[in-house]
Amino acid sequence: SGSYVNGDTYIITIPANALKDAGGNNLASTYTSSFTIITKTGTSPLQLPASNLANYAVNVATNKVITVNFSEPITADTGYSSISVLNSNGSVPQIFTSVSSNTLTITRSGSYVNGDTYIITIPANALKERRRR
Repeated sequence: SGSYVNGDTYIITIPANALKDAGGNNLASTYTSSFTIITKTGTSPLQLPASNLANYAVNVATNKVITVNFSEPITADTGYSSISVLNSNGSVPQIFTSVSSNTLTITRSGSYVNGDTYIITIPANALKERRRR
């Protein structure tokens, strides 16, 4: 009971065989996903992003352009320059970011490396609501 903490990231893990369908088929593999609690000042929170790249995706094209769609128009904020993509070796490949309406676009300079795992980080204060006048 209680509330989630603003700014914290939470990981959801459902182990293999923890659930089964009406036909008796077990969940074949572990499902993991994560989310971060983000609230804003104003009447309603900026909704968590939806991406064209699923969390823990595999077989992603090495030239993938990543888009993250928010619930309302956004603009860059103080943390915008800290948006990053980190690979499994700890290096940060060069990326280009842009904002248009409610979409953040992340484009890699060059290609991602086949077989590497990458983590996209969008820090607090990187995306803010664009208020309409």
